[in-house]
Amino acid sequence: MKHFYLLLLMFTTYYINAQDTTGYQALADYPLTANLSDATGNFPDMDAEHIVFQNGGVYTNGVYYGHDSNTGSYVQTPNLATFDINDFIVKVDFKAAEIPSSSSMPVLTCGDSWRWIRFYVNNSGHLEYVGYHSNGQYFSGIVSNTSISVNTWYTIGLTYQQTTNSLKIYINNTLKETVTINNGFQHNNNFNFTNQDPGSGSVLKGYWRNLVIYKSVAGVDENIKMSLKIYPNPSHGKLNLQADMPIKNIRIIDATGREIIHKSVQSNLFTTNLAQQGIYFISVKLNNGQIITKKIINH
Repeated sequence: MKHFYLLLLMFTTYYINAQDTTGYQALADYPLTANLSDATGNFPDMDAEHIVFQNGGVYTNGVYYGHDSNTGSYVQTPNLATFDINDFIVKVDFKAAEIPSSSSMPVLTCGDSWRWIRFYVNNSGHLEYVGYHSNGQYFSGIVSNTSISVNTWYTIGLTYQQTTNSLKIYINNTLKETVTINNGFQHNNNFNFTNQDPGSGSVLKGYWRNLVIYKSVAGVDENIKMSLKIYPNPSHGKLNLQADMPIKNIRIIDATGREIIHKSVQSNLFTTNLAQQGIYFISVKLNNGQIITKKIINH
């Protein structure tokens, strides 16, 4: 019984602190495993220079293109004109090929000529963030309890709602930081997302994949909020998924951010087996573009 309550407490803690995309759907979805296209079809391909698709993502070499157009590399979305700066979720996977020896290395920059929030790996292997409140006031910090190792995939997730003035920062689907934003961001309508920082003249040396920018569907069309059943939960190895409409693809990662399953489905039903005990996060993309994230525990 003691073991059961300990397991229940651990599950509840993960559930409360995990990033949830229920009530949102993908505005733009760039898998970045073989090309630069938006899987939703809403926007043009990402812009890029001197990239390589390998190791399950797109690789940029750490040479800033603005300093060396012959070898410099980067990836960047077009300006997403319909992005809602007041209510959004952003998620991207990154893998650093090195920890910078002196300065910091960008892993996610929101904005182009005006960068309203940026994330870096510093020379201690910690993840820093910097940004601007709507009044132009600068804010910054270090993401709590997060240390970046080379050649390891991490997921950065951002959830922001202006109604609460809070930006939630997730690493590997676990809440790490909540930042108070004063009446929104100063953005100048720069809604690009990239792995470079023109301000510091630097770019990620490493990999990107699964960049997804979400929009809220709350109060817009209740019919688009399709239900998803995952059972049993907790599970004992076998896991079943059932949706109201065809499932386009499924992605399952463990609590460390390691991808366990990533496959196309095209069916309302999906069954799989989980070999290891622990916490898992399932991201299900439906044919209408909605992406639903759920948390499960496997005994």
